[in-house]
Amino acid sequence: MKTCPKCGAENRDIAKFCGDCREPLPVFSVNIPIRKSTLIVVAVIATLIGVICFLAFHPESEKKVVAAPQTQSQVVPFVVSTLAILHKTSTVQKSENKISKKKAVELWLKKYSDNKGLIEKITTQDLSEMVLVLAGEFTMGSSVGVGGADEHPQHLVYLDAFYIDKYPVTFDQYDKFCNATGASKPSDQGWGRGIYPVINVSWDDAQAYAKWAGKRLPTEAEYEKAVRGGTTTQYFFGDDASQLGDYAWFSDNSGGMTHPVGQKKPNPYGLYDIVGNVWEWCSDWYGEGYYMSSPANNSQGPDSGQYRVLRGGSYQYNSNIVYSAKRFWYPIQLDEDIGFRCAKNPK
Repeated sequence: MKTCPKCGAENRDIAKFCGDCREPLPVFSVNIPIRKSTLIVVAVIATLIGVICFLAFHPESEKKVVAAPQTQSQVVPFVVSTLAILHKTSTVQKSENKISKKKAVELWLKKYSDNKGLIEKITTQDLSEMVLVLAGEFTMGSSVGVGGADEHPQHLVYLDAFYIDKYPVTFDQYDKFCNATGASKPSDQGWGRGIYPVINVSWDDAQAYAKWAGKRLPTEAEYEKAVRGGTTTQYFFGDDASQLGDYAWFSDNSGGMTHPVGQKKPNPYGLYDIVGNVWEWCSDWYGEGYYMSSPANNSQGPDSGQYRVLRGGSYQYNSNIVYSAKRFWYPIQLDEDIGFRCAKNPK
């Protein structure tokens, strides 16, 4: 109802003039009754807006405890409590994220600290450095009673002189190849790039890199001659497997991952990680019985096949696999424990 400001008569809400004195009535009534429930709703909305604005513009409030006002209605306390819980959850998550980041940084710093001297030492060297293996004969394969059937019979092989990489190809080296050619960069499994041996490269990837670098993949015979370093024992340091940890990353000491190249002792030819850390691609097709008829001079492997040869063992395998004569076959696809090193002929 509208009250006439002149005579005080009551008129309908839709009336424009007073029915008694014909005085113009106001457009809106000035005494509209407001229900209590309406006031509560307005208060809740205003409180929500205030809390949200406060949280949005005052991050320091994370450290404050705000007591919710108590009213006859429990709507406002419930809303405020709910917002407080949500905010606390968000704060805890932020705190946990900060802890996680802090922990990751601490682990990285410790890792860097542990390897700093090594990294500085190795990165001052030319990781593409190669070792010359002189021409001559060597005994290839395992002795009777040792190794797998495909490592027999032992036989003499003559090889011309060749160069072979002192270290496996690293991510630093391979990433440069990718940048130059547009090839896809392989995953490092989250273990590290830099001077870690490159992994997740197929046989074709390794071939492409070697060609780009002006080199080639070593033959299986070249690899074994290089591994042996002039020795005839099961391991190039002797027949006692307990010493393997001094020379290789394998299942007993790797922690299930690769490690930067050059951390272990080299073999007699000065080659690092020539066993362990990663399997390494050779140029040969694999032939299980190839040793029965392989040529005595500069063996290149079978003319065809289904698999390519891998040599050297990796961080995943134990001392029964990581030794000089061990042969392994694999499709030309990539894997997280397969890398390679290159060879080339003397000019």
